[in-house]
Amino acid sequence: MTIRSVQTTDILVEESRFNLNKMLFGTEENDPALIRSLQNFGILSPVTLFKESQGKLHLVDGFRRVRFALSAGLSSVEAVVLPDSTGVEDIISIILFDKRSIITESAMNRICFVSFVVALKAPEEWILHDLCRSLELKPHRSMLRECERMSGLPHELQSFCHEKKFSLKQI
Repeated sequence: MTIRSVQTTDILVEESRFNLNKMLFGTEENDPALIRSLQNFGILSPVTLFKESQGKLHLVDGFRRVRFALSAGLSSVEAVVLPDSTGVEDIISIILFDKRSIITESAMNRICFVSFVVALKAPEEWILHDLCRSLELKPHRSMLRECERMSGLPHELQSFCHEKKFSLKQI
């Protein structure tokens, strides 16, 4: 993959299919150390984008860096652009690798992430055999239904379950 310069205005950030911002709990959006580093040194590593068949660029990794670039008035950022032939399970693997500590922080976050992956229409067999096992969830179709049901709980209740570190059984 080559790194290229991409106009910040061409990047779908909040509208990105891969934006987990409102899906997971406990994320540190305004990390002072990161903000200080970005202000002092700029953006040191490229962001990751997915170019869908219509040409839209969905942000996969680097949400805080792109938000910083937009707020700082930067017109472009360096990016790795994944082609539209990239499988959704490969993109999910990138996200999981980057956000594993947040995703596995609570059962509620794991549930929300699985529901997010189901909504992305990842292959069910891959979800069951690879993702669920990686997240230490029961690799069975009934688990997917339970995740979807639990992710449908009111946001306040989901937040409470995350804060109290409720187990799957308690949720």
